[in-house]
Amino acid sequence: MHGDTTLFDAEFQAPLALVMGSEFNGMNKAIEQKCHHIISIPGTSAVESLNVSVAAAVVMAQVYDRVS
Repeated sequence: MHGDTTLFDAEFQAPLALVMGSEFNGMNKAIEQKCHHIISIPGTSAVESLNVSVAAAVVMAQVYDRVS
């Protein structure tokens, strides 16, 4: 799934909730419709996709650096 912005361009403000979709099925459409923004993690051609736990760690590190 491609988001409406990338992780590095996204603006985060507390409070916030992060919802992660699975690698194969993405996010439940009903939940996706309730999200304010859908972000994607830009990658390289060397890595096709990230495991959801790795993706969550990458996103949480960025959020922590910017919101703290």
